[in-house]
Amino acid sequence: MTQSDAWLQAIFAQTTGGIALTDLDGSFISVNQRYCEIAGYSEAELLELRMQDITHPDDCPAILDISIDW
Repeated sequence: MTQSDAWLQAIFAQTTGGIALTDLDGSFISVNQRYCEIAGYSEAELLELRMQDITHPDDCPAILDISIDW
Protein backbone atom coordinates (compact mmCIF):
# COMPACT_ATOMS: atom_id res chain seq x y z
CA MET A 1 0.00 0.00 0.00
CA THR A 2 1.36 3.40 -0.94
CA GLN A 3 1.46 6.31 1.44
CA SER A 4 -1.34 7.97 -0.56
CA ASP A 5 -3.49 4.84 -0.27
CA ALA A 6 -2.92 4.70 3.49
CA TRP A 7 -3.77 8.40 3.81
CA LEU A 8 -7.03 8.02 1.86
CA GLN A 9 -7.96 4.88 3.81
CA ALA A 10 -7.42 6.74 7.10
CA ILE A 11 -9.61 9.66 5.96
CA PHE A 12 -12.31 7.24 4.81
CA ALA A 13 -12.31 5.47 8.18
CA GLN A 14 -12.03 8.52 10.44
CA THR A 15 -14.24 11.14 8.82
CA THR A 16 -17.41 12.17 10.63
CA GLY A 17 -19.37 12.00 7.38
CA GLY A 18 -20.88 8.87 5.94
CA ILE A 19 -19.08 7.60 2.85
CA ALA A 20 -20.12 4.74 0.59
CA LEU A 21 -18.40 3.53 -2.54
CA THR A 22 -20.51 1.63 -5.08
CA ASP A 23 -19.95 0.12 -8.48
CA LEU A 24 -21.93 1.30 -11.51
CA ASP A 25 -24.68 -1.23 -10.72
CA GLY A 26 -25.15 0.31 -7.27
CA SER A 27 -23.59 -2.58 -5.33
CA PHE A 28 -21.72 -1.40 -2.27
CA ILE A 29 -17.96 -1.90 -2.49
CA SER A 30 -16.92 -0.12 0.68
CA VAL A 31 -18.62 1.84 3.46
CA ASN A 32 -17.28 3.61 6.51
CA GLN A 33 -18.63 3.18 10.03
CA ARG A 34 -20.50 6.49 9.97
CA TYR A 35 -22.38 5.46 6.81
CA CYS A 36 -23.39 2.23 8.55
CA GLU A 37 -24.73 4.23 11.48
CA ILE A 38 -26.68 6.57 9.20
CA ALA A 39 -28.11 3.75 7.06
CA GLY A 40 -28.84 1.48 10.03
CA TYR A 41 -27.01 -1.53 8.62
CA SER A 42 -23.75 -3.28 9.46
CA GLU A 43 -20.88 -3.17 6.98
CA ALA A 44 -21.40 -6.87 6.19
CA GLU A 45 -25.10 -6.27 5.48
CA LEU A 46 -24.42 -3.30 3.20
CA LEU A 47 -21.78 -5.18 1.22
CA GLU A 48 -24.50 -7.67 0.29
CA LEU A 49 -26.88 -4.91 -0.92
CA ARG A 50 -27.16 -2.32 -3.66
CA MET A 51 -27.81 1.36 -3.07
CA GLN A 52 -31.25 0.85 -4.64
CA ASP A 53 -32.10 -1.69 -1.92
CA ILE A 54 -31.96 0.96 0.81
CA THR A 55 -33.19 3.97 -1.16
CA HIS A 56 -36.83 5.04 -1.38
CA PRO A 57 -38.19 4.15 -4.85
CA ASP A 58 -38.97 7.81 -5.59
CA ASP A 59 -35.29 8.67 -5.08
CA CYS A 60 -33.84 5.83 -7.18
CA PRO A 61 -33.87 7.68 -10.53
CA ALA A 62 -31.61 10.37 -9.07
CA ILE A 63 -29.05 7.89 -7.76
CA LEU A 64 -29.14 5.79 -10.91
CA ASP A 65 -28.63 8.73 -13.30
CA ILE A 66 -24.87 8.40 -13.46
CA SER A 67 -22.92 9.91 -16.29
CA ILE A 68 -19.16 9.70 -16.43
CA ASP A 69 -17.21 11.82 -18.85
CA TRP A 70 -13.73 10.40 -19.13
